[in-house]
Amino acid sequence: MATTQADSGAARPPQAGMPDVEDALFWRLHAKCAPYSLLTPEKFYNLYAAIQYVCDRQIPGDIIECGVWKGGAVLLVADVLASRKMLDYDIFLYDTFAGFVERSASDVNYAGVEIGKVKHKFFLDETRANVALSDYPVDKIHFVPGDVRETVQGDKHEQIALLRLDTDTYASTLHELTALYDKIVPGGVLIVDDYGYSRGCREAVESFFETRPKLLLQRPNSGARTGIKI
Repeated sequence: MATTQADSGAARPPQAGMPDVEDALFWRLHAKCAPYSLLTPEKFYNLYAAIQYVCDRQIPGDIIECGVWKGGAVLLVADVLASRKMLDYDIFLYDTFAGFVERSASDVNYAGVEIGKVKHKFFLDETRANVALSDYPVDKIHFVPGDVRETVQGDKHEQIALLRLDTDTYASTLHELTALYDKIVPGGVLIVDDYGYSRGCREAVESFFETRPKLLLQRPNSGARTGIKI
């Protein structure tokens, strides 16, 4: 998205280490959304660029996030949509809102440390409040609490414009891809947040694409991967 020369670099935190990103809107939204997310600035910008692309191309379908945490990522998405006055997208948010449900032996990071052991107090109400900071219509944002292996069903969605997966584990990621990937429309976006962090997540992606044409998965940072379905 183009920015004016006057806006270039406004509100950019120097510690982010991204001097090439001179988009004032991005940095304002990053400052707003980062307190409610574990995403790095690079991951935030990757998501920002993806939703701007969806708007620019008018990609049809739902926007889906599996693994929501405190809502920072979807708050960014919703605010971009609101800024573009594109208010017809349904946004679906799948999460236990309490932490991980089940892990396998492969669900370790690249240092060999088991992931997802921490349990949390049910935080759906907190996440709702954070997401409500957006100007996007609240009736277009749908929270779906529970184990994604039970709640994520492909027949609930006719088309998907953007699918962001951030549940980290092998079983959850494989289920999400199996249920939802085929609903991504041509030109739609897939973001896998923890491909480069969780061995289980990476194994799930590699296993899924053994029987499908592989995407070109770009690496916005060491953890995430992004592809456009063709």
